Amino acid sequence: MKPNKKAHSPVIKMIENWLSEMPYPANSLEIDITRNAIEKAYSALGYGYPFDWEQRAINQLLLDAKADEFRCLVAWGYYHDYKMMLSKSA
Repeated sequence: MKPNKKAHSPVIKMIENWLSEMPYPANSLEIDITRNAIEKAYSALGYGYPFDWEQRAINQLLLDAKADEFRCLVAWGYYHDYKMMLSKSA
């Protein structure tokens, strides 16, 4: 699943590009490992249900990439930092 193209999000594009450049052997092989890693990552940063469209897009990108725990935490960290920067500039 690709993020909604009508709604432009620089952080989603950045995460998508970053994940696409990752070497495959660093990714997990089981989807359950990725699901658990995603949950750990968003929970560590204080996020949870219900997710907005950007958060759902991040989770789907991570699932599609079969990302490991490190990559899930970094992707969610990018998102968190991006949102913090936006809130401080407002």
